[in-house]
Amino acid sequence: MDPPIEETDTSPNGFAVARATSRLPTTSAISQQYVDRILDDCHFREQRQNDRSVLIASNQYPGSSTLAYFSEKRITALTKILGHSRVEEILSSIDNSVTTHLEGSGNPISASTVMSSSVSASEYLFQHASLYIKAYFDEVHPIYPFLNRAAFEAMAFDPGLRVTLAAGKAWSALYHAVLGLGCLHCGGGSFLPAKGHAWKFFKISLGLLPDILSGKRTLVTAQAMTAMAVFATNYSSLHVEELPVIEAARVALVLGLGKRFKSGESEVDRSCTFWIIYCLEKEYAFNVTRCSVINDCDIGCPLPPNENQPLRELDWLRTWASHCRIMTSAYDSLFSVSATLNSTEVYLEEIDHVYQRLNRWRDCIPEDFRPGLPIRPHKLGNRLLTSLALRIHLMYYNILVAISRLALHVEDKPSDRHSRSKITLMEAARSIIDATQFIVFEPFTSTWIMGHMPLAATFVLFDFVVHNPTHPETRKNLSFLDVSAGYFSRMEMATDGYVAGSTMAEFSHIARQHVSALQASGNRHSQGAGGNVSGGGGGGEDGGGDRSRSGDGGGSEGPFIKDKNSGIVVGDTSSGNGQDKQTQETMGNEMGLQNEAIWGHDSLMGSSEYYPSNTHHFHSAEDADTLIYPTDSTSMFFDGGEFLDFNVANFFGPSNM
Repeated sequence: MDPPIEETDTSPNGFAVARATSRLPTTSAISQQYVDRILDDCHFREQRQNDRSVLIASNQYPGSSTLAYFSEKRITALTKILGHSRVEEILSSIDNSVTTHLEGSGNPISASTVMSSSVSASEYLFQHASLYIKAYFDEVHPIYPFLNRAAFEAMAFDPGLRVTLAAGKAWSALYHAVLGLGCLHCGGGSFLPAKGHAWKFFKISLGLLPDILSGKRTLVTAQAMTAMAVFATNYSSLHVEELPVIEAARVALVLGLGKRFKSGESEVDRSCTFWIIYCLEKEYAFNVTRCSVINDCDIGCPLPPNENQPLRELDWLRTWASHCRIMTSAYDSLFSVSATLNSTEVYLEEIDHVYQRLNRWRDCIPEDFRPGLPIRPHKLGNRLLTSLALRIHLMYYNILVAISRLALHVEDKPSDRHSRSKITLMEAARSIIDATQFIVFEPFTSTWIMGHMPLAATFVLFDFVVHNPTHPETRKNLSFLDVSAGYFSRMEMATDGYVAGSTMAEFSHIARQHVSALQASGNRHSQGAGGNVSGGGGGGEDGGGDRSRSGDGGGSEGPFIKDKNSGIVVGDTSSGNGQDKQTQETMGNEMGLQNEAIWGHDSLMGSSEYYPSNTHHFHSAEDADTLIYPTDSTSMFFDGGEFLDFNVANFFGPSNM
């Protein structure tokens, strides 16, 4: 049970304070399972989903995968704003490419093809076995500590190794998977699917799968599946990533590794194996918007003692497992199909709970590894610790991006929370891109670190720039997009073109082109208008222009009103401006945003109807039915041709300035 959350416990990002509670809110919709509705009503036919594909999100229910950022409606909105469909083409290309690799198109794997020439491959590389085993325990084991080194090396270097490999299928699969992982760190890997010397070892392990899964399940079986699951996180194994992860979890369930001790086996070995499987499977499930195979309410296995010397004061396995527990809780309460039954109030309460847990988790991490603080390789001392710090940072921002995006999606009115969610999302994306400087372009680097997270961050900042081209932070966001473009271009070079990094780098070019076009358009209009931006006649506050769209000269605010909470000038849904309240609510509801248009536009999830295209001039409310974000001290908002000063503290809150 989680410790109580005190009323004074605020997150560093300034999110709403959670009410005191001993665990998940009692009003949570977790108890309201969607399947119960299906079973209770024989006429029930509604089907809900929270994902479309690897890269495309659901229009109505955002999933937990931060990579599936853009929905179909969102892509349509971007197309209208930009005036071209290049973004849609890029996303479609990336989505098709990833799907193809995940499905293994063109690279079919069967037991017969895998086993062919496996002996010759093993014979060729056996002479380097000791080198690969050492590399495994130096580079891989500190991150995935599920093997007993002394016991493994005793068998691996035994003169009768050939006999034990032939007699024990599970042991052979484990042995060759370890050699493959070590070979990856000795330069034997490749980014190409099923290529490289390391893959030859992994191929042997894959070929043994039918035998080890149909035979007697033992701890060695679970360890073999775990080693294969670790190997499958890299680019060369993208098309088989799911298989070993899911099968490892199933073997753990069959053996009861998570809740009972079996005599004759080391309790520490069982515990280490279970918790690594737990973390691998939980991360995979969350990142593909899928329910976990492992049920957390049925776990009674204690964590092993922290004896990981290379990691200094960091209790890495506890840190990782605790993070995965938060992911599971977040998925169940916020991203599952049953979570779509949540009311707005329940959603926000659950989001607060996850924020609080996530920030408490972060605060328990030693400063050298803590997200939110700079990664300093010179203090960490070696590449292993730097890569671990990078991983912890990305783990934190992965959840932060997912729940911040969801908070924007479910919020239906202007509030400090809404504004801070936008800021948090933007800053998280920047932090991810800033961390790319520490990512190593090597075949052993996981696809989640090298591809998933940088691309997700690029999507976020691109979206911010396109929808907020005049925001004072846009220049900085464009700089971060340039960093992202450079990163993906280098990735394309490092992978010999296998990863189409130049395609992903186009987001920076498109964003800059969009902002430049708007600036040029605005400059031309200012020169032609002779300084009168209203184009209307009489009646304004300064006598320089009509504040209504219709030009009635009455000095009324017309279709624009000032929000009472923040002082922001926004569209008046009660005015007859061609979009009545019902129409605006309908458009907002299509994106799961009731009345989002009322306060201008949500920079992430709103409808494109509230944005001008890049050929429009920003000179009147008629041309700019949108909300432009505030500057550092004041913001210039359009209201019938006039600019209104706005105190930013009313919008963001003084604590965030």
